[in-house]
Amino acid sequence: MRNETIKKYNVVFEINTRLSDIDVNRNVNNFFYNSYFDTALNNFLIANKIIDFNKGKILDLVVESKCNYYQPASFPDHLKIGFSVKKIGNTSVTYILGAFKENKIVASGHIVHVYVDRATYRPKKLSRKFCKILESIKIK
Repeated sequence: MRNETIKKYNVVFEINTRLSDIDVNRNVNNFFYNSYFDTALNNFLIANKIIDFNKGKILDLVVESKCNYYQPASFPDHLKIGFSVKKIGNTSVTYILGAFKENKIVASGHIVHVYVDRATYRPKKLSRKFCKILESIKIK
């Protein structure tokens, strides 16, 4: 994994670390990498009109996440978050993600989203439109 490059991923989202992300060791606290990953994914879903957190009929719930850490990031660092779709289910999607600083991998992992009906919180079948978008960023 340490030789991994951003080119592995089909979507790249840029994010700046914040002073509040830093722990006592002056490193980004591990918790925030999952936050960066979730932020990148949700910005993509919002931009593609899949999720509307204010009025949409579906929501994405994180039901599984994993993150491996390779080297520290700090403040003020500029990170690139790369991601691709690994697996598309009927109501869920598995994404693989990586965080990069100066083109070097800092952390990588995966997130599984289950898409649910906003009113009932019951799993909702992915629409054709959504699946088409997901297929366009799926790893080959």
